[in-house]
Amino acid sequence: MSGNVGKPPEEWRNHSTKHPLGATRLQPGDLKRLYRIINTKQFDYRDRFMPILAQQANETESQFEERKGRVHNAFVTSVTVNTTNGVMLTGNEEAFLDSENLPENICSILFSTRSTILPLGFTPTCSIVVFLDFTLPPPFDFNRLPTLATQNESNFEIFSDNEGWFTSSNASLNDFFNTRAKHANWLHRGGTYDALLFCISGNLI
Repeated sequence: MSGNVGKPPEEWRNHSTKHPLGATRLQPGDLKRLYRIINTKQFDYRDRFMPILAQQANETESQFEERKGRVHNAFVTSVTVNTTNGVMLTGNEEAFLDSENLPENICSILFSTRSTILPLGFTPTCSIVVFLDFTLPPPFDFNRLPTLATQNESNFEIFSDNEGWFTSSNASLNDFFNTRAKHANWLHRGGTYDALLFCISGNLI
């Protein structure tokens, strides 16, 4: 497995990014497409990780084979859906995102390739986390400064010790979200309210 495995610490290289997401228009089926993109990268990582999994001194051959099976099956993408009334739903397969399985009052969706692996006792060196924030700000929020951008926490994070895995994951996610970006994304940027207020005031003079 390429990456930091087998290299001395002075040769370790890690790659990471946290990319905020602007206003995005998701069509029916897009959540499943996004899951497929992330899960494909998870399987990629699994296929490079499994060959370095070694039998421990206190393990029998059958115990090792059983552990290998558990580790192999843990390389999936977890999805957590939060609703506006405080309900949390979690699934680990693409079918979980079928329209008939999702509630209507979604406030956020979290995709993670880390959560199913961490319980096995090790931290994955390659991971993707995507957070989609569906909360809407009130039409007029007088408690926020007008120069601030519309508050939204949507973002994706990638961490990897493998440059190729990192680059392809970053390109795939950027392509997915860029092709679905709303043309009116400028409305959410900082200072937009000030500019609109200036234009409105100018029309009133």
